[in-house]
Amino acid sequence: MKNSPTIRLSLLSLAVAGFMTSAFAQETPVLTERKIVDYEEITNPSPKITQKVTPLFQKQAQSIRYFNAPDNLMAVGVVTNKFKKQVYYTNQSGDFVMSGRLYETDSKSMHDELVKSELKVRLPEEFTRSIETSPSFSFGQGEQVIYAVVDANCGYCKRFHRTITNKIETGQLANVQVKFIPVGALGQDSTNKAKAILSLPPEKQFDAWDAAVNRQPISMGTTEQGIKQFDMTQGFFRSQDIFGGVPFVVTSVNGDWMLSNGDPNNQFYSKLVQALQAKESNSMTASISR
Repeated sequence: MKNSPTIRLSLLSLAVAGFMTSAFAQETPVLTERKIVDYEEITNPSPKITQKVTPLFQKQAQSIRYFNAPDNLMAVGVVTNKFKKQVYYTNQSGDFVMSGRLYETDSKSMHDELVKSELKVRLPEEFTRSIETSPSFSFGQGEQVIYAVVDANCGYCKRFHRTITNKIETGQLANVQVKFIPVGALGQDSTNKAKAILSLPPEKQFDAWDAAVNRQPISMGTTEQGIKQFDMTQGFFRSQDIFGGVPFVVTSVNGDWMLSNGDPNNQFYSKLVQALQAKESNSMTASISR
């Protein structure tokens, strides 16, 4: 039986995606100045598209948006119910859907990354409100806040702690602060340490956390308030499907939530820096236009 055009295109796109991933694995995606004709959003896609392509993603998506793409293609930008950004491509008639990395050799930019930069991940309001108000202690003084749910006995949390504090101290993440939210995900000792840290005066909590992740002794005394704060935080995160374990790292830039279940990789930080730079650039442009 011959493969249909859709199957052949899908296989081709997967092969191209694999080659592009390998060829450009070490290259940070470039968000160059975009040509409006190439990248503008299609707010009213044709009925052909909405009838043939949209249903493929509706059940798994919190949002679906369409954009012009090179060579008369259309980009389909999807934010899934699992809060992931995905980009697919189709033609103007919706005859196929394929995935892969579209690299433009002239501008040396990844078109899928340009589309992803336009998509916004929206977390449930109950979750964002709770994480923003959870008992925490901070490192850094910046306006941009990164929230990190952590466990003092978690190896990946310790690595995240070293990475984020170094990036803030050295200016790699300018105007950023991290708020650590301690939980007990790895047993009774983790629970005891989280309760003890939250029982300390606020100005001493980060130092105690820093000592704990570096295997230094800390005061294990607790207070009624500290235990209450811990129980409230622990109960909430255990009830949330979004929370997949520690460290759980989230931040919001211009209403777009970035999240990492696990120690964030270099791409997470690169995208955060790019988003903050774009935010600063937009603010400067708005100020000049006034």
